[in-house]
Amino acid sequence: SVETKLIMRTALVACLVVAGQADDFVPVNGGLNRACRGSDVNDNANSNYKQRDASSLAACKNHCKYTQGCKGIEFNLQYGRCELWSKEVQDSVPVSGFNCLRYTGQHVKKSPAPAPQSTASEAPAAKRAAQEEPAPEAPASEAAESDPFAAEPPVSGPMAAAVSGSQQVQQPICGRYWELPAKASVKKSGHSWKMDMHVGCALGLREPKQLIRCLADSWVVMSGTSQATLMITALVNLLVPEGLKVGLMQGRDHYASDGIYTEVVDVIIRKNLTVAYKKIWREYKLMWDYHSPEHDKTLQPRAFKTVFEAPDPEPGSVRITLMLAEWWDEVDRAIRTLESVTGAWRHAKLFFIANVAQWYSDSGWCHQAWCGTRRVMLGKPQYWLNNVYKKGITKALESLKTFCEPGGRAGHHGCTLMGLNSCTHRTVKGMSMMKTFKDAVEQVASPNLRLFDLYELSQTIPDTCMQGHSSPAGAVMIWQVMMSSVCDPGDIADGNVAHFEGPTCFDWQIQEQCPPRACRGFSYSWDYGLSKPCHFSVLSSHTDVIVKDEEEHQDVVEQALQRFRRETPVAVLLAFVALGSLGAAAIGLNRRWYRRRATLAMADAENIPMPSGAQECELAME
Repeated sequence: SVETKLIMRTALVACLVVAGQADDFVPVNGGLNRACRGSDVNDNANSNYKQRDASSLAACKNHCKYTQGCKGIEFNLQYGRCELWSKEVQDSVPVSGFNCLRYTGQHVKKSPAPAPQSTASEAPAAKRAAQEEPAPEAPASEAAESDPFAAEPPVSGPMAAAVSGSQQVQQPICGRYWELPAKASVKKSGHSWKMDMHVGCALGLREPKQLIRCLADSWVVMSGTSQATLMITALVNLLVPEGLKVGLMQGRDHYASDGIYTEVVDVIIRKNLTVAYKKIWREYKLMWDYHSPEHDKTLQPRAFKTVFEAPDPEPGSVRITLMLAEWWDEVDRAIRTLESVTGAWRHAKLFFIANVAQWYSDSGWCHQAWCGTRRVMLGKPQYWLNNVYKKGITKALESLKTFCEPGGRAGHHGCTLMGLNSCTHRTVKGMSMMKTFKDAVEQVASPNLRLFDLYELSQTIPDTCMQGHSSPAGAVMIWQVMMSSVCDPGDIADGNVAHFEGPTCFDWQIQEQCPPRACRGFSYSWDYGLSKPCHFSVLSSHTDVIVKDEEEHQDVVEQALQRFRRETPVAVLLAFVALGSLGAAAIGLNRRWYRRRATLAMADAENIPMPSGAQECELAME
């Protein structure tokens, strides 16, 4: 009704005014339904502002805070349009759907890149002096524009070439920003991927030798469920092939990436890329409400206390740990545990990652003991689950702000928060959960408390899901993006093409060998994929990819062709030509049928119902 719309508009104006007073953004002429202007109502020159993409008003504000010279913003939610005004915003005009705010606060300087790791030959005194030396001020050219999502990115630090059409555009290597780059495109050739980011920076790739230098004397902790367990296993095995042997059978490390009972995986890797220590904690008793608040009070501290058992680190080593969390209150318990660690590991440079979202959605439909870990959620609608999720993450962010910012336990490397891993599927439920996640994190995001839209990035990775889980190759690429926020952008591999060698690096390899959910003694197909080595290397160009792939198959193909020519009569060749023509016609007639069957099979494999017409409309609107 008209009265309802008037009340909603009044409330929104009040929110804008209060928000503006709280975070140094002041509404111009009321702010709501106003478009910004410069010196007068006619001053709307393109030179007054730079346009960015932003999913919310909070994201647009963050762009302004981290952009030197930004004096105001104009934001439109429908189009995700964010204008960063470099000219003083003195006036505005009435335009429906737009917000105009003047910025009166101080700009936040971009965090300097982490200092390169010292070598073993450095004396301890020299190493301490290098660590205590204050970081140099950013050069004037870099300070002029510190927004990582700039249309014309700053030219500073190591450069990477990115091809755009027929022109060569120079881009800086992605570094530490309040939001990790997630929008990208991937060129695929054989066993190789080239990922081009769409956010004004180029992704620097790091092989094990660069990663161990980056993470020397560090402790990487990820809090999450099955995808987090998969990610931790993939990182360890990237550094040390078969450093972790997932699986419950004889000769394996007796854990599974289930997101329920494997509560702690703790590994220490020496600087020479060998495993120094390994500890797994897994509960084998199946029970309802296993992760209820009541059970967590007794069961989870028993599991988490295993992190106190690790030996003191050798110089240059890295510790990689999973601390399971289905719910945000379990993340808070992991933080409290890490803050209570004493001894040498208390001084390690902590990099904390939280990947919590999936169980808030799954708990609404799960009717079995293995996944009914909090039965109070069973049967609740998605909006109810989203509200519970919002309350949980909002409370957790209060602890994370202190924990992750400079001076906190994770102040050196900071923290990264990421949401759902969707691989190639977009659903209404998934997008609503991700919107709840982003709306909460964007309010407090900073270069030390970073937002990572894993849901967006996983649309780019050219592998399909294995019941919602990444392939080993997909997991490695996710780590490459996350490491860009903590590693020195000057220490990267020479090349921009990721190449993978192994029998189960990709989803199609795993599906061929392990088509059902469980096979060959493994509880899950994604664990089977992790059970075999997947070697990662960086190639210098996409041409190298084609050459490398051709080299791998040239001998086999040539031998097959020679045998075919030698053994096949001319009449048979003519028959093959005729059959080929008929086959092409049949494929053309049945293309739509095949596409439909593949879509249904994929949805069935993921346990995702095909959307109805109403759901498709809602999806399109979002």
